[in-house]
Amino acid sequence: MADHHHHIAEPAVAPSTWAEVHQNILVKLKSEMEGERDWVANCANASSIIYRAFVQMQPNKANWVGFYIIKGEDLVLGPFHGSKAEC
Repeated sequence: MADHHHHIAEPAVAPSTWAEVHQNILVKLKSEMEGERDWVANCANASSIIYRAFVQMQPNKANWVGFYIIKGEDLVLGPFHGSKAEC
């Protein structure tokens, strides 16, 4: 069984460009998803990594990052990171 309690290390120096942010996201995603076959765990880790990267570059600009899952005819909120959506 895979360990779902990964610690995602933050870079010592904040990236200065969006290209660097995207590269850091890809590296972290690959590291977290390697060997993990559970799609819920992968979506949860991905939403956390992406949300934290955006907040680091532009604080107070990202409300949440997450996934919607198609279940039959319904679109259902899946794993996400950030603030609860208000209706």
